Amino acid sequence: MKPATCLLVLLTLIFAPGLRAGDGAQADTLRTGSGEFLRGKFLKLEGGKVHFQTTDLGTVQVPVERVEELALGAARKVRIRLGIDVRGQEEVTLSTRKGLLVIRGDGGEREVRLSEVKGIDEAVPAGEATWNVSGRAFVSYTDGNTKNFALGYRFDVRRNTPLNEIKLFAEGNILQDRKLEEDQVRRRDYGMGLFYRYLAPFRMTCDLSQDLFINEFAGFHYRSVTATGLSYFPVREADASWSLSAAATYTVEDLIRKAEDREFFGARAGTEIDVWAEKRALHLRLKAEVNFDFEELKNITALYEALLEIRAFEIFTFGISFRDVYDNLPPPKRFHHDVTISAVLGISWGGKGP
Repeated sequence: MKPATCLLVLLTLIFAPGLRAGDGAQADTLRTGSGEFLRGKFLKLEGGKVHFQTTDLGTVQVPVERVEELALGAARKVRIRLGIDVRGQEEVTLSTRKGLLVIRGDGGEREVRLSEVKGIDEAVPAGEATWNVSGRAFVSYTDGNTKNFALGYRFDVRRNTPLNEIKLFAEGNILQDRKLEEDQVRRRDYGMGLFYRYLAPFRMTCDLSQDLFINEFAGFHYRSVTATGLSYFPVREADASWSLSAAATYTVEDLIRKAEDREFFGARAGTEIDVWAEKRALHLRLKAEVNFDFEELKNITALYEALLEIRAFEIFTFGISFRDVYDNLPPPKRFHHDVTISAVLGISWGGKGP
């Protein structure tokens, strides 16, 4: 045998085992009670079966009771379920150690047997729904066309599924103390509405809303605003979202003081940023909205709002909000801006449901 050939054979014998070990270092392995050994990638645990993608046989399903040992080549992020409710999936980091699963989450690290786990990375049922109910009480001060102190409230009910989002809200002022030169009046103003959103592909949504406001101080018995449009989400994550929206609107106003009622079409464009941080203990929401009236094309109104909240004891929130309502063509001797600063105390709770 030639010296060069001998050297090549010698190098192959020396380094081949190490290369083979390196190739399999990141592979997952599964061993059954009957001695079968599989190498490849663990996919999920669903319906009492381990879904395992092998290097030779494709994807196979092995009943949990037949698995003697599952070893992961590297730790990974998964959704795991230990209880009987398929909706109760927890996001954790999963690894293995001495034949046990090692779960690292917000509650620390714990070891469990594979037989104790009900599911890993299970498909979310189509009917999965998340409910959230919240209420806020606020004290606010408005400076602009009026100098207004108010005590108010707002309630929100939300239901989210993988394809739909529904929101109901009701808000109002328990007391509104308007300090005007000609009069000092106290009024109760209310609003309520329904918002529906269909989650379309490509981060798009189809939106429909119906709002009703009662505010005699603004010159109407009620104002009804119906809107339909589209939204696009450059960012849509569990703890952060950013949306851009546009909608056509139809407004009906039942005016007081024997004025003729108004009905007109318009348009609305806006953007909203919603962020949760510090394990959902800190909440920031920024919103901007511009409204157009097709009957008075020169008249444009806008709304800018910022809300900062801190969550305490899981269900309570404390926050402060800033709101600026802008009108580019205010009535004579009126201002363009009405600025409101509010201190907010809230309570919220949620869960899974039908």
